[in-house]
Amino acid sequence: MSPVLRRFVRLPAPLGGVAMYLGERALEGHALAPYLTALGVALLVITLVLLLWSRAGGDRVALTLEAIPVGFFLLAALLYLVAREFPHAVPGYDLLTWGWVLSLLLGVFPYLFVELSLWSQGHPELPLRGRLARAVEGGLALGLLLSVAVTLNFAFDRLDWQWDLAFFKTAEPSDATLELAEGLEDKTQVALFFPEDHLVLSQLRGYFDALQDVTDKLEIKTYDAELSPLQAKAFKVRQNGAVLLRKGSVNRKIQVGTDLARARVRVGKFDGDFFKALLEVSRERQTAYLTVGHGERNERKANRLDPRSGVRVLRKLLAERNFKVKNLGASEGLATSVPADAHLVIVLAPANAFLPGEVAALTAYLKRGGRLLILLDPETGGTGPSEAPNAGAASLAPLLAAHGIRYDPIIQVNDRYYARRTFTKADRGLLVTIAYQSHPSVAALRRQPKNNPLLLLGSGVLSKGKAPPQLRVQETVLGMKGTWGDENRNYEFEQGKEARAQPIMSLAVSPLPARKGRGGGKTKAGPRMIAFADADFALDFLMQNRANRLVVLEAITWLAGGKLPSGLTAKEQDVKLLHAKSDEWIWFYLPVFGVPLLVLALGYLFSGRPGMRRRE
Repeated sequence: MSPVLRRFVRLPAPLGGVAMYLGERALEGHALAPYLTALGVALLVITLVLLLWSRAGGDRVALTLEAIPVGFFLLAALLYLVAREFPHAVPGYDLLTWGWVLSLLLGVFPYLFVELSLWSQGHPELPLRGRLARAVEGGLALGLLLSVAVTLNFAFDRLDWQWDLAFFKTAEPSDATLELAEGLEDKTQVALFFPEDHLVLSQLRGYFDALQDVTDKLEIKTYDAELSPLQAKAFKVRQNGAVLLRKGSVNRKIQVGTDLARARVRVGKFDGDFFKALLEVSRERQTAYLTVGHGERNERKANRLDPRSGVRVLRKLLAERNFKVKNLGASEGLATSVPADAHLVIVLAPANAFLPGEVAALTAYLKRGGRLLILLDPETGGTGPSEAPNAGAASLAPLLAAHGIRYDPIIQVNDRYYARRTFTKADRGLLVTIAYQSHPSVAALRRQPKNNPLLLLGSGVLSKGKAPPQLRVQETVLGMKGTWGDENRNYEFEQGKEARAQPIMSLAVSPLPARKGRGGGKTKAGPRMIAFADADFALDFLMQNRANRLVVLEAITWLAGGKLPSGLTAKEQDVKLLHAKSDEWIWFYLPVFGVPLLVLALGYLFSGRPGMRRRE
């Protein structure tokens, strides 16, 4: 085979990679996608076959070295296709994912180095076989080096390994805990069972000193369980390492421990545990109902691969605010009335229609001063044989209209303010917004909006209708400017057919405040309701974002009439940083591409420049 032809024998390999990328990522879901994927695999196989076949007419060792990167490419493609097409049927799915990433790394760098070696003149004294051997060796070394980082990341992420390199951090009370402690009306005993001058105790003293600065209702005392057996028996404690709260006959225990390695983790989340325990002993437990029987999202089982499933975080937030969560459907009496003990009712993206009696029951519940949180979603196809898409939202339209709210299930899209997930145009439906309005339910986020970006996945849009004269409807969250309703779902703005606007994502309904001289200007007792045009933002997938949790929590707090402390509890953890595509994109891409390219350039400049000669 001629030297010129040999240079072009490997070109089908990168073309195959491009075809696979187009089929699996860029054009995912398109009719041509499977054909492009098949073409990519075929080109990789053709390249490998040509290289092995041409061994008969040239340097076999050199051709074998050229085939090594292509072999890794083919292995990565096969592992990727198996992992993608059979995610649950194949044992060791995570290992397949790890394997195709490693194979790709071990193929990319040797391939690049081999190409540079073949297309450059190289050292005249060094034969082709030697140059290729050095290129493959260097590429594999760099690929293996990066593989170590990939392997460690895989192990810590998928195998749930933990390695805490931080020093022991002192616990600090959050604003929510300080607000709760400041609002205490009765004395509450707090007993800390630790040996004197113990290191864990020293980390907790500052926490309780901060609480005593805002309230005198906490009676905080320290005991040694071994030296104070009577107090240990009174608080039902057997050993040191525990914090006890007691008010009357109600007792709550927080186990911290005396072992430093384990206590480090527990002190990091101590504020959340103490807040929950203090709320349980100081406030009466309330009941929150989640409607069921209409294909709501809370009826689905959590699925790691389905971003529209899982309400574990929502249930946890309700439990932390001392709510007892129950289901509410036709069998629980929703067809006739809402139970009298309902402090809050949550409707979470119903797919099927509510019965007329159920809608009437919710309407009557609001009339008698009920609290209702409605989260709608445009991507809820009916699950029943006769159910139309968005039948659940359509059945609630009379209730919403009676309170001055209209809902349109058209998907909202923005080509400037959105978050990256699939790196396709579909990401434009994963909206990011910081447009919080003047309403108590978002006051905490409005103070620092840029630090609290809210994520919405496939949101509809709300609008104001005609509200009864005794109620007021207020905007709480808007989308960013330039958002449009994508009717044909192509994620492209079509001039003349679609219009950019700033859509309403959330509306709150409450009674009008009484006029001065009639009730002293206080707000009348009446219904409270918040409606969101997106339900996915309150599911586990997006509740990983701090702002999403805070919006849900503040909405619940406002619906409860301000009887609950606002804000999240403190937790020692690393928070993921989210950036919009348009914000500081240079700083986003510089560490991803700039630093590796700089290292490669310096290495090439100082160790592999053309014209350098090895001195004898």
